[in-house]
Amino acid sequence: VVNASGPLVGRSRALERGYLRDAAKLCDPAHIRPVPVLREALPHVLQAKRPWAWEAEMLRAIRQDLTVQHSDSDFVEEVCEISALQALANSDWPTFAACAPSVRKRPRASELAWLLLLGCRPLARSRGLQQLAAADSDTASFVRAALADVAAGRFTRALRRKPPNEAAAQAFATAVEPLAIARILAAATKAFPQIRAETLRSLGVLEIPAGFADIQASTATAATLDGRELHAKALQLLEAARRPAASARDDHSAEFLR
Repeated sequence: VVNASGPLVGRSRALERGYLRDAAKLCDPAHIRPVPVLREALPHVLQAKRPWAWEAEMLRAIRQDLTVQHSDSDFVEEVCEISALQALANSDWPTFAACAPSVRKRPRASELAWLLLLGCRPLARSRGLQQLAAADSDTASFVRAALADVAAGRFTRALRRKPPNEAAAQAFATAVEPLAIARILAAATKAFPQIRAETLRSLGVLEIPAGFADIQASTATAATLDGRELHAKALQLLEAARRPAASARDDHSAEFLR
């Protein structure tokens, strides 16, 4: 934000502040924190050990203050990298997808760019693969293999792949695993009127989703599920799993206050 007297420089000393949704306040230095305060606010937020809804709101507000002041790009990238990794750790794909593209020069920039492809739409994924074609790392190899499995319908094989690190495991569990499990469940419940839980586990569904185990075939053992009744639930799971990156980010404004 630039006004008649030059670039905006914040004057607020608050370590905690929610994301501003009032355009007038974004132009008022009294509501914006300068970079030195934001450098104190970042560790304060990370060390608070509050619920993710609160932490996400605080990190988003820090990014907002940096943006309106056109602050140092290195610090902006540091905050975006931290925000992206924290979002992954809390299964918040929309926030991860919003922050990861802003990380370009940090040591983990390439890793985040590869992980972002796991939840991209097909066209964006294709462009990303072309841009990152020369990159080579354990994360790159894992993402390429997982995407190839999903594209070919090898969902059981995808579920059996071992992520190379914690961030890859978190991204896979958020963007790929729900889709693969939903695909397997939809196909299995459509093909078989009755299906054993053990069979689903052999296909890679190690934990039966909530609500599935309650629908058992009336003439079979407790370990046998009624595929006909479960198929509708499987289709609901599939619809939800197709939208990890398309969902709007949650609005935490009502939750960040103590």
